[in-house]
Amino acid sequence: MNPYSMAVLAWQAGLVFSLRSVGLWMAPGEAPSRLIGYALEKQRAFADGGLAAGRAALAGAEPAGVVQAALGPARRRLRANARKLTGR
Repeated sequence: MNPYSMAVLAWQAGLVFSLRSVGLWMAPGEAPSRLIGYALEKQRAFADGGLAAGRAALAGAEPAGVVQAALGPARRRLRANARKLTGR
């Protein structure tokens, strides 16, 4: 796995967490529904990653390919969240 892509993933996760935290502090009345949405989003990405990893493993992928498949849904969701929150 590429160390650079893992560093970008970690940086994006920190950015999204920080920006969402600020949003929750600014609108505490909306926090419960937002937090439920965030949790469901993570659950969906985790389930999709598990299914993708299973498909890759059954297709005979190398271990690195299985890991890449497992991380794919979370990476895409994280990238989309980072773009949405930063306005890019």
